[in-house]
Amino acid sequence: MVIVAVALGMFGGIYTVAVMLGMADQRVQMALGNELGHLQIYQPGYRDNNDILHFFSAADSMINRIETIENVADVTGRVRVQAMANSAGYTSGVFLSGIDPEKEVRIFNLNEKICEDGGEYLTGENRRGVLIGRKLAEDLRLVYYEFSNGALSALDEFKFSDEVIAAFKAKQGEVFRSEKELKEFLMTIMDEEKAKTAVYKVENATIKYKLRNKIRFQFQDANGNLSGGMYRVAGVYQTGNNMYDASNAFVLDDVLEKQASLPENAAHEIIIRLNDNNLINETKAQIAGLFPDTDTKTWIEMEPMLKTMNDMMWVFSLFFIAIILFALSFGIINTMLMAILERTREIGMLMAVGMSRKRIFNMIMTETIMLTATGAVAGMVLGSIVIAATATNGIDLSALYGDGLAEMGFSAVLTPVIGAREYVMIVALVLATGILASIYPARKALKLNPVAALRAE
Repeated sequence: MVIVAVALGMFGGIYTVAVMLGMADQRVQMALGNELGHLQIYQPGYRDNNDILHFFSAADSMINRIETIENVADVTGRVRVQAMANSAGYTSGVFLSGIDPEKEVRIFNLNEKICEDGGEYLTGENRRGVLIGRKLAEDLRLVYYEFSNGALSALDEFKFSDEVIAAFKAKQGEVFRSEKELKEFLMTIMDEEKAKTAVYKVENATIKYKLRNKIRFQFQDANGNLSGGMYRVAGVYQTGNNMYDASNAFVLDDVLEKQASLPENAAHEIIIRLNDNNLINETKAQIAGLFPDTDTKTWIEMEPMLKTMNDMMWVFSLFFIAIILFALSFGIINTMLMAILERTREIGMLMAVGMSRKRIFNMIMTETIMLTATGAVAGMVLGSIVIAATATNGIDLSALYGDGLAEMGFSAVLTPVIGAREYVMIVALVLATGILASIYPARKALKLNPVAALRAE
């Protein structure tokens, strides 16, 4: 019973910790791969108000010098302005970034985040193309929903009832212009609670994008004049962070430079990807030495909450395992006390033939620790197997919490992760639990009177 209880407790604890750590790690990797890079360089004061006049006028020469640093893998520059995006009467504030598509993909993976049927990544030939996030496309009403053949096939996987599938097929070819219209339709064929759960699945299966539609961006240029331009939607991406997807659009850098009245090779931010994140502070110091009049930030300084969240998850996992083991310790103590009561005559006999109380104490301690350790090893093995089995495809929570997780910047597909540090921590806590839980039963055994113990029934 002790072994089974400890094994199940350890399995539950380890797997929960792996999910918590996986969430934090995924959020950091998403930020590094989609939003931040490892290091960013700005003109002093730019991050205070994103002033368009705080730019580097010779970004290419800076990039060339930075590339000579050993730990630097890739570098790119961006022109970045605050703009208003307008489409068919709908408006949204965004950061419009001018990028070099070829350099950008070496640092960020937005080219891999293009939605299904969501167009394509920017290319040098697409001079008037814009890459926007799915959330921004929804805000600008550049999406619609349609029960096409492909959508119906995708919805078959979710095992809706025959009546619901029949209602979907009856709407084949019909267009729902907004998410609200789609939700209202779902509520006519199923109850409200089921509709709330189903809407995420149905949206993702039926969504279509108005590619090639025009978006007008307006902003203040470097001369203080109102400027901007018209772009056609080239592609729609989805990073899993709705806040980022709603506020960032990308065009070619040389086109945006002209519209913003900026010189050629200008950049508001220079973004760096490193070979080794552990050397980030040393690399920052080298860059600061090359360009002392610039503001160089690590990803931790730009988004300190990410680092805090990572550290807090580790502390939470420590407390979580400790609480589980604390609860298990009472079961261990109770079981070992029962074992001592059942073996009262046996212990009395050992005392009568001369076994010292110290050896009896060590015997009970060793037995308790061995039972606890055996259960812990079994739980860790079981936990490792399940973690490995679910790490490949992850745990898909999109149907239940997809929108909520995306609003907070987390992926809806959770990948459990656990490292050697966590296993060492768990082993130490298990050993401590076994030792502490064995003390009281062992002391109880020492108090037995040999003569009385031999007479016990």
